[in-house]
Amino acid sequence: MKRFFAFVKKEFLHIFRDVRTLTILIGLPVVLVIIFGYIVSNEIKNAKIAFLDYSNDNVTQQLKNDILASGYFIEENCFKLANDNKTVADKNNSFMSNAYSGDIDAAFKDGKVLMVIVFQEDFAEKIEREGIANMQIIADASDPNTATILIGYIQAIVEDFQRSMFFEGRESMEIVVEPRMMFNNELKGAYMYVPGTIAFILMLICAIMTSVSITREKEFGSMEVLLVTPLKSSQLILGKLVPYVFLSVICSAIIFLLGYFLFGVPFRGSVFDVVILTLCFVIIALLLGLWVSNFTKTMEIAMTLSLVVLMLPTLLLSGFIFPLENMPMFLQIIADILPAKYYLDAIKTIMLKGGGLMDVIKDFSILLVMIIVLVFVNIKSIKDRLD
Repeated sequence: MKRFFAFVKKEFLHIFRDVRTLTILIGLPVVLVIIFGYIVSNEIKNAKIAFLDYSNDNVTQQLKNDILASGYFIEENCFKLANDNKTVADKNNSFMSNAYSGDIDAAFKDGKVLMVIVFQEDFAEKIEREGIANMQIIADASDPNTATILIGYIQAIVEDFQRSMFFEGRESMEIVVEPRMMFNNELKGAYMYVPGTIAFILMLICAIMTSVSITREKEFGSMEVLLVTPLKSSQLILGKLVPYVFLSVICSAIIFLLGYFLFGVPFRGSVFDVVILTLCFVIIALLLGLWVSNFTKTMEIAMTLSLVVLMLPTLLLSGFIFPLENMPMFLQIIADILPAKYYLDAIKTIMLKGGGLMDVIKDFSILLVMIIVLVFVNIKSIKDRLD
């Protein structure tokens, strides 16, 4: 029994002396609980919305104040009403002005707002005289779950407002809320999950492929041979990337075709723009995997590190499943350095909203900057090994 306890003591000492093991045993659960505690929530806060108020009377002002005071929304001033502009009803009794339909479409493509609320003209007068007035909710349904939740918030706020107006002496009044879903009228979940799955799969496959490339050379003892060749470090990186870029492009094409033919995810924008963005994201994922492989000694460690450092943040912090607006500021800052966030925003704008590269120029530029930075970092890492 003494031998057994001595063996157990030895194992405890071995664990306590291994900083990496202690980090995994203690640090990882703490990090996961904090991340999931903040992220996993159906509640949405700080959603950006805009108002088109054709009436601009005391009732619409009070209703807008109630919406903004709920804590779920932040107002964006995207539109400036013209004095001579009037609302126009179509055959479906919609009353959004045609003069602003293009501005609303542009606001959604630029990612400025998730929702636009339109109040018809003479809103308060219609309530007083006819007992009924109309408002329209125009939502970006490229993320159908978020759109449905936000519309539910607005409808609940309007119902509370109507009850408060009833107690103020208006015995019969009704505010008719007309929801309108843009880019995804049928609220198909595939419109949200297929683009996100594309980003996740590409990051998973590309990062793992290159994360084991250099560690494989280390394990087989051929890394030293590569380092003494006359090839420059930039040529070594390019030589490592070219085959994987080719394979990743084929994989990307398969994923997009499956999304289009099996799930009906549309390509409303240019296929060329989608190819350019996807190629940028693939190169970034490959460079990240290559960077991970520079600091690991075995393929198992490289794959594990890729899964933890690259896969988990891509899944949780890219806006793929959970809205970024819900997250605390420190997680939003982490999300801002993830390439999947910018790729996902851009690819949804082009595929689902029919935008072009100019509509996603900010996301596209950030992806290009990430490529340049990662190329420099990888070249520096290989040069350090050469030295």
